[in-house]
Amino acid sequence: MDGKIARGVYVLLFLSGLGLCCLGFVDIIDARKCRSWDVVPGRIMDSSFVETSDIHKNRIGQTYIPDIKYEYSYAGTTQFNNQIGYFGKSLSGVSESFYEGTEADVVTMLSDYPVDLAVDVFVNPERPSQSVLDAGLKFPVFMPFLYGFFLILFSIHLYVFGCFYVTDNKSAGKLA
Repeated sequence: MDGKIARGVYVLLFLSGLGLCCLGFVDIIDARKCRSWDVVPGRIMDSSFVETSDIHKNRIGQTYIPDIKYEYSYAGTTQFNNQIGYFGKSLSGVSESFYEGTEADVVTMLSDYPVDLAVDVFVNPERPSQSVLDAGLKFPVFMPFLYGFFLILFSIHLYVFGCFYVTDNKSAGKLA
């Protein structure tokens, strides 16, 4: 590979990784904010699961995702939501996948949220329609940051081994 093209590839990979790290860091900070949201009492309205195909993980079989609907009152207004964790239902197929699993796994989780159970709901005071039941940081929140970090490491690895350990074809032929 030509030296200029190789350096361009290294720089592109490094900058892409840096961008993903920055995006991931912002996501982590945003997800931490829900821990400081107002906590109000709520009530579970429905506790069921949704069956989906598992194409995005290249597995055969069905995946089950919990669907917990709850209500809460904030600032004199009754709100309804079904968001369990911070990112909601879709972040490149990753976010709520923390809660998905086999039917038995999801039914076990849902047993902690029976209908009419009183729960604590974390409500965003700036946008009261945004709420979560689980304000903890889960592994999917860290994924963009980790992808970026590994991309940076990969680009450094390619640079180091690509620039300093490439054998010269002319001298390699003389040794044989």
